[in-house]
Amino acid sequence: MSHSNFDSHAEPMLKSATISRHQLQVLAVILAAYSLFLSVGIQSGSHFDSDDTLYSEMARQMVESGNWADNQWGEAIQFEKPPLYLWSLAVSGGLFGWSEAAMRIPGTLFALGALAALYLLMLGLGSTTQQAVFSTLFLASSYFFILMARRLMMDLPMLACCLAGAAAVTRSSFILFGVFSGLAVLIKGAAAGPLLVALFVFALWTRVFTRRQIVIAVCTGIAVAAPWHIVESMRYGSEFWSVYLFHHVGERATSNIVPGLTLAQLLDALLLDAPLCLLALLGAMSFIRKALRPTLVFAGLWLVLALLPVLISSTRLPHYLLPALVPLVMICAFVFVRPNDSKRRLWIMAGAVVLIQMAVPAQKFWIWYEPDFAPSHKAIASVLKEAADTDDYTATFNTTTNALTFYTDRRFDMLTTDERFYEIQEPLFLIRRAGVLKRIGESGISVSSPYSRRFIVARKQVDRRAVVNSMRKAHPDRELHVLEGPRLEVVNDGGLGEPIP
Repeated sequence: MSHSNFDSHAEPMLKSATISRHQLQVLAVILAAYSLFLSVGIQSGSHFDSDDTLYSEMARQMVESGNWADNQWGEAIQFEKPPLYLWSLAVSGGLFGWSEAAMRIPGTLFALGALAALYLLMLGLGSTTQQAVFSTLFLASSYFFILMARRLMMDLPMLACCLAGAAAVTRSSFILFGVFSGLAVLIKGAAAGPLLVALFVFALWTRVFTRRQIVIAVCTGIAVAAPWHIVESMRYGSEFWSVYLFHHVGERATSNIVPGLTLAQLLDALLLDAPLCLLALLGAMSFIRKALRPTLVFAGLWLVLALLPVLISSTRLPHYLLPALVPLVMICAFVFVRPNDSKRRLWIMAGAVVLIQMAVPAQKFWIWYEPDFAPSHKAIASVLKEAADTDDYTATFNTTTNALTFYTDRRFDMLTTDERFYEIQEPLFLIRRAGVLKRIGESGISVSSPYSRRFIVARKQVDRRAVVNSMRKAHPDRELHVLEGPRLEVVNDGGLGEPIP
């Protein structure tokens, strides 16, 4: 094949769009406005007792250990996720401390990047400036976007990179397409695959790139994502891939190793964005009739490949729905914002979108204004941080420990006599590697040193009797106390709280 044949391709279906000075000014205003919007409440509340505090603790261990290649939790290397988002948390925490605001800064910046990329994508697909602006307004006021902007999760950063890659396609920038594709993989690994497949198919269909440019884009993406994967492969070999790919991706897809949702529950979760879903449903037929063909193809590809993995997977979690919002906001913007709309109508529509979207569901406002996801864990942790010494034994009883570990900066064992709790937690590979999950033996909850005190966190009004019996069995001569928090309580023999008769 000659060089000229290799580069030849038919007339592209999507013209490479240029952005005007006015559109750049509008983008600057959008980013300034959304920066103010997302900065409200950024320092408030607490982080969710889930992946949020797990990632925060991994980031802190990166800084403290100086090892930025490995993700560490519970004094063990963890292989489930790539490190790019954790690097952003580590940089923010290292510079500004480990406060709520510092941990939310990276996600907020990725949220702004997602909105900017959506704006540029809409223009590249042939929308008017007003339609591009409204697409960002619909997305920024949606439930899942606000929730993910407040949580410390990888879904929104991955979405930002995929949208940036899509915007690069509409501007025939094959290098940037490759860069952002590689970054998306470096954020969430194989989970970025379906969206990247949608973008790749769209790029082939529109013929905006020559074959040579497509090859260069793929090589660029590999060059961005591969180095970390090569380093981990050289260090840990098959152990890395067995967890990173076969356990975390394969087993999650084929078995319910993490408690997920049924299809009915997934639909209920999607209806948390009911106003957006309803408007998109009402405008769908009009969108199919009137939308530019590239826009219709892009929206269809993105929607199918965003939802298909969620629908066929055995592990379904609500935040997996975030990417599916993109076609919905595109439909709403293209259908309900007309090219000849007056400024008065646009302002009225913008106000209505904000009021309705922010009011439904009601908890969305508080997630934005005061995101407080684990107040009980933070309250208990603050007491333990002051009261427990380094040689004291700290553990939880039938209770997970991510938030407690982050907020106290100490290791917690996860004690259990509940077989169901053990069955849920034991399949999680990171818990097995960390060695924190333990069944209580016949001797009860004992400590290795007679001078150590025990601080056992349990769910309030559920596990106290069981944990007290286990503590008394091991050391019947010690007086026990209880300190009650909003949802958790600390049972201890260190004199903290009220004595237990």
